[in-house]
Amino acid sequence: EIVNPTNDQILLFKGDMVIDSAKLDGENRFAFQLNSLDEGLYHFYHAPEEQYVYIEKGDSLQIRLNTVDFDESLVFSGSNDAINNFLVELFLTMENENELVYKWYDLEPIDFIVKVDSLRNLKLETLDVLVQENDLSPSAYELANAGIMYGSYINKEAYPFYHKKKVGDKKIHDLPDNFYDYRSQINYDGNGLTYYRPYYNFMKYHFGNLSYMSCKNDCEMSADEMHDKLHFNQHKLKLIDSLVPENELRDNLFRNVALDYLLKYDSEKNIETFIDDFQRLSGNNRHMREINNLYQGIRNLQPQKDLPEV
Repeated sequence: EIVNPTNDQILLFKGDMVIDSAKLDGENRFAFQLNSLDEGLYHFYHAPEEQYVYIEKGDSLQIRLNTVDFDESLVFSGSNDAINNFLVELFLTMENENELVYKWYDLEPIDFIVKVDSLRNLKLETLDVLVQENDLSPSAYELANAGIMYGSYINKEAYPFYHKKKVGDKKIHDLPDNFYDYRSQINYDGNGLTYYRPYYNFMKYHFGNLSYMSCKNDCEMSADEMHDKLHFNQHKLKLIDSLVPENELRDNLFRNVALDYLLKYDSEKNIETFIDDFQRLSGNNRHMREINNLYQGIRNLQPQKDLPEV
């Protein structure tokens, strides 16, 4: 049931593919009946909002929400309600923690680690209680645990850059040797997490961090040259190509780099170089038409070019 609906339709997605759609009836209720499905993470969309739903075979789930407070009011009941309500609470908790964590970015590295690890450990303790009180499947537990861990890892990936900005340093702060120890636990295979926000957002931060640090250490560039957008994004493409084997995650990360670079227009020559590299490394990308359309659109909007028909 959707209280105060904003339209009459609900879409159910697996990844970026619509699995089914439903219309609200006169009592603002709707239903999906799925005769076959791949178990795992889905999301439902009621424009302009969306939220996750974890589904296993045989589940019978109900949701109720009020669009005035979409996420805050969302409640699941029925089979697998425990994991779904936990995912919503985790989402809200991490949103609320953002402002708090930002205040900690001026701390020294060790102090910062202690703070963010304490937040992570509280969530892990809550998950342990959930497991003790409910019969979670291994895949449901892995999803919840991944949300906690990658949500915490994001803060550590972001720390060097936010710390530099907040304290006004001219260079990245020296970090303890064990600061990035968690990276040995990173799963680059997606494994059903490609469209899970904590995981995917971590990947974006992670590859930005890796690109900056590898460029800083290996390319012998000056501080000004470090801001060369083409060079930096070429690094990102190469790192994604070398580290991410799973096609859908690869394609999405390549797309993210391309959109970010193209929308911060550099120069026509540099953009052509970037597109050549992109096509060489990800020529069969499932988003290639979108990237090419954006590329051509940007070219058509440059000085001395005729505006295209719209």
